Amino acid sequence: MLKESMRLHPVIPMVVRTLMKPASIGGYDLPAGTTVGPSIIIAHSRADNHDQPEAFRPERFIDGQPATNTRIPFGGGVRRCIGAGFSLMEGVVVLREVLSSYAVEAMGEDQPKVRNITSVPRDGAIIRVTRSAAG
Repeated sequence: MLKESMRLHPVIPMVVRTLMKPASIGGYDLPAGTTVGPSIIIAHSRADNHDQPEAFRPERFIDGQPATNTRIPFGGGVRRCIGAGFSLMEGVVVLREVLSSYAVEAMGEDQPKVRNITSVPRDGAIIRVTRSAAG
């Protein structure tokens, strides 16, 4: 569930890099020194990367990992966020604890806005939390 949530709503919508050597990207030859801005959101929402990309389908990651650079919520390569592994582990632990005792329901539309370099809910995360029968 966490991986799919981060695919749909990555914390950082894009990264910016300066090419250290010439590169060919999408049929364009770019010289060293060119600044490029790969979009994490676009990579995550392409149908050729993820079947039914607009749908929330947590099961899409059960049978294995997606192809390289098709799911990159923490960036990729040698510049990948150093805290990626820890944050996923922490997120799973927190979700397990919360969802074992509470039902959480989104109450509003989730429109993102960029704050500094991260994406956050435009109008806040409006949710309803109720104690579940198991909790």
